[in-house]
Amino acid sequence: LVPLSNSHNFGNVLLNQWPMIQMHDAATGYLKNGLVNNWAKTQDGGLADQLDCGGRAFDLRPHLQDGKLQMHHGDIIIPHAFKDAIEEVVEWSGRNQTEFVVLYITDCTGDTDCVGSTVKLLSSFNITMLDTEVDIAGLTLSRAMERGRLSNGGSVLAVMNVVDENYDPSIVCYDGARWCYGNKADEMFATFWNYMNKTTANLPKEGRLSMVQAHWQENADTVIAGTLLGSSLLKDEERSKTIREVTERLVEFPHINLIEVNNVCDGGNDLLMKLRERLPHSEFKNT
Repeated sequence: LVPLSNSHNFGNVLLNQWPMIQMHDAATGYLKNGLVNNWAKTQDGGLADQLDCGGRAFDLRPHLQDGKLQMHHGDIIIPHAFKDAIEEVVEWSGRNQTEFVVLYITDCTGDTDCVGSTVKLLSSFNITMLDTEVDIAGLTLSRAMERGRLSNGGSVLAVMNVVDENYDPSIVCYDGARWCYGNKADEMFATFWNYMNKTTANLPKEGRLSMVQAHWQENADTVIAGTLLGSSLLKDEERSKTIREVTERLVEFPHINLIEVNNVCDGGNDLLMKLRERLPHSEFKNT
């Protein structure tokens, strides 16, 4: 990728209009494979691996229990220290100083001081937390990178309470005899594309970041259907080629800020390049 520092036109882009691939339940990349984890594991590899695959924003869900700060996906506790995960991000950022990374902190569970413990740990890495609409309103990419600058030269910001998630539980991979990678995949994708079109039709609200969830949602029925077909959350994305399909149709989605995906390592870098190529006066084109 062309370094952001070589693309001076982008500095004045508002942060809530800067396109970033966000990893859905990013910490599940630390889970091992298994029958239960097949329907909790949305990523393959740790946080640094996901950054290498084109991701630039993380959906992170801390869990504090008896003084131990880890992460979770629903009821599944991920046995990996939050501190170690953040250290990976900081080290990657130091090696990639022209890139900008966002940590979206949400759904803090467990002991009552989960949020306080998370903020304290982030502060130990000198990572700034933005948690009000005043923080986001008018914030440009260049200013965000300055506020996120770390001692190693990398740039990382954390955000909380300022993201419109645009969650739609009806965007599922399985519906009776139809599924998102079968001979009726077009019917399943019709609902998906309608959601994508609707969610990206307008600019984000002032003072808010905006997410479009470009992945399949799961529920008890879809887990049963997918298991019977020998699938998993990672395989659903691979079989349906969701990221690649989105990349091909990107021109149809005019306003993308945070685009959240499963299995970012299945096409994430191509999507990132396409997102940047279409920016006005982009210097990423034909490189």
